[in-house]
Amino acid sequence: MISIDYALTGMTSLRYFMPIVELGNNLNISSNFYIGRSKKYNCPLKHIEILESISKRYKIPFKPIEDLKFSSNPSLYVEADGISHKSIESKSYTVNFCTDYIVSYRNYIDKVDHLVFPSEYFSSKIDKNYLHKFLNIGSPKFDSKIDQNLVRKKYDLIVCTRCAYFCKQPNQFIIKCKQHLTETGNAFVDWGLGDHWRFENFKVGWIRDGEHEKAYFDNNFLYSCFWSKDLEEDSEVKKFWKAVKLNNFNYSNNNTLSEVIEEEVPVVVEYPTKLIKTLFLWPESPQLYIATLI
Repeated sequence: MISIDYALTGMTSLRYFMPIVELGNNLNISSNFYIGRSKKYNCPLKHIEILESISKRYKIPFKPIEDLKFSSNPSLYVEADGISHKSIESKSYTVNFCTDYIVSYRNYIDKVDHLVFPSEYFSSKIDKNYLHKFLNIGSPKFDSKIDQNLVRKKYDLIVCTRCAYFCKQPNQFIIKCKQHLTETGNAFVDWGLGDHWRFENFKVGWIRDGEHEKAYFDNNFLYSCFWSKDLEEDSEVKKFWKAVKLNNFNYSNNNTLSEVIEEEVPVVVEYPTKLIKTLFLWPESPQLYIATLI
């Protein structure tokens, strides 16, 4: 009987694993989930009730990630985006997130047997020397050919998440977004402050004590953030700033949040918006999301 081992260190991976699990159940293929701890909000050990529900519904045994090295499963091992705890001899497959894989795949491509993509559209974006490792499932959504004339048209909706953090010229970025919108179109652009990238030394912004935060690969630094002084009165912003101070990250009580942002964010941008929504998360590792609609 075929069996598949999964390394689960983040609940986010379930969105990629569960369709495979469900199909496997229909084909008499069993599944084993090996649970690992992480410092992030989606750590599986913070969501035990959900895991128990999934285990009962899909008949999946859950085991500690440390037991993976004792697995005698000769069949398949699946992980998400190279988050590897592999120490067994079975074939290993990485189901990637289709977001930052274009740069992050270099961190794990030599450690896995295959990378699984929704379609050839995604695998065509990275080094062809690894073509023998690519598995393209096939998806009508992505396999269709793109009409370049349509690409040049304007859009009713533009969505940008995380990308803006890395922008050195955010004002120009916003101008370009507006140029590509239809007359009644909207652009959703989110920004952030705080511990989004899990650096050891906490920062409200991106530069503090000589350390400049980066993500995905070397020299890919974070530069910008949306901010308005009026946001200091926002309830979610107040929670964020209070949590920063309670955690004793060595910020002076004499400093305002606006002053700290000005000090730690290389490029602060402000522009007219139709709507601003804020969200504070994780009191022990404070994060603030600032979503803007333009």
